[in-house]
Amino acid sequence: EEGWRGRKSFSIHRCRWTLEQPPRLSIAMLSPLLKFPKRARKNYMSRAFVHSYISFGSNVGDRARNIFNALSELKKLGTVKNSSFIYRTKPMYVENQPNFYNCVVGLDTRLDPSALVASLKLIETKLGRDLNALRYGSRVIDLDILTYGDQKISIDGEGAKFPLQIPHARIAEREFVLRPLCDVAAREGGDILGASFEKLLEKYRAESGSEVQKVLPLRGGRELVLGERTISMGVLNVTPDSFSDGGCNANIDAALQSARSLIDAGCAVLDIGGQSTRPNASYLDPKTELDRVIPALEAIRKEFPEVALSIDTFHSEVACCAVDAGADMVNDISSGEMDPEMLKTVQRLGVPYIMNHTRGTPQTMLSKANYDEIGGVVNGIVVELGNRIDQLLQAGFPRWLLISDPGLGFAKNYDHNLEVIRDLRGIKERLGGLPMLVGPSRKRFIGEAIRRGSGGERSASDRDWGTAAAISACIAQGADIVRIHNAGLVDTVQVADALFRDRGTTQ
Repeated sequence: EEGWRGRKSFSIHRCRWTLEQPPRLSIAMLSPLLKFPKRARKNYMSRAFVHSYISFGSNVGDRARNIFNALSELKKLGTVKNSSFIYRTKPMYVENQPNFYNCVVGLDTRLDPSALVASLKLIETKLGRDLNALRYGSRVIDLDILTYGDQKISIDGEGAKFPLQIPHARIAEREFVLRPLCDVAAREGGDILGASFEKLLEKYRAESGSEVQKVLPLRGGRELVLGERTISMGVLNVTPDSFSDGGCNANIDAALQSARSLIDAGCAVLDIGGQSTRPNASYLDPKTELDRVIPALEAIRKEFPEVALSIDTFHSEVACCAVDAGADMVNDISSGEMDPEMLKTVQRLGVPYIMNHTRGTPQTMLSKANYDEIGGVVNGIVVELGNRIDQLLQAGFPRWLLISDPGLGFAKNYDHNLEVIRDLRGIKERLGGLPMLVGPSRKRFIGEAIRRGSGGERSASDRDWGTAAAISACIAQGADIVRIHNAGLVDTVQVADALFRDRGTTQ
């Protein structure tokens, strides 16, 4: 079957060839493994895995891409088991340089500490770092071993190719290390440092305050700051049958006008969709969906190069083509359940991935809105969505690119939706504190609440006042991103932020 623009609809492959001169120091760096090849190989394979934590830092070029590339290389040294969020941090020691991105990754490896640090230096060199440059200066990538199991190691003096201190000597004085460590191992560290990472962070903040900022990195060096303000995501459907705005953006000019209205109002993200996912909506093949979304996406990206664009799809092929066309993130209502290639695709693309809780498909989800067997709808979301999130994290997908969505309206009845909103903060905490997107806008449960209160029916487009109330409740419960149809609802977001976020009650 011919897909969009003549491509096969089931197979899109891209290859990139790079010719490089091997790093000058590669043989010397790997000497711990090469000195006695056969013996080293045997010892390596018989050695047990050791869990270590590696810190990442970058402040040159596309910082997020540098870190993602380093993560890809790190996977060759063992198994990546967990990762933190990314934090934007001010430089220390040498302050006249750009801000850093910092994070921490957990690695199970059979390499001994000397071989591991040599391998990390090789990765740094491969990605463009000059190992002879100014210490604490700007760098494409900086990789440090923070811990190596529960061992204390000191390698220094003559004959030490790379001096090594484990645990890292300056953990306690660096919030940009402690904060991401607490994402992955808050209660660890006591055996080797005398206090857990969590306690060390509390002590640091009590003495020095906090200067790091959690961010959602986007392509091209752009970012969305998390925690300071609720992010408004504007809905832009290029479908004839969406429940609220079907047919409103049937041509490019109309789509651009809608995009301009949402951006001018203050939406930082536009969510572009070509397939309705309302209950009982018809299934659309990837080719038809691509024909709808790609022209609109390309036009919007050209007209508004700085705005973040999300592609709303459960097809991996659509996600891949949309990112090629300029999308920054993938919003998948099925969290990979409706396309077995989706999780592999987002790992390869390395873009933010929004994981929505649902059951079944749009055609079957209403019949699956029973959570008695799993302890209620809140527990159902935490268990079912949490399992999908853990699956990605265990496969090495970075935590800093994940966003959760409890799935209002998806396989949930009226009472379920209200219960979810009331307990958003608890759901977010139980899902590991992932940034949370919530989409109550104009949904059926809002119309039902109005009908029960006054007896009056409301069409989807007449539910904006009710949506405003739901959005305020979501923000009070800690939502990081809210999805809206009406540009005017950005005012609601801003007032809710003033009421709840400025007082710190959303955290």
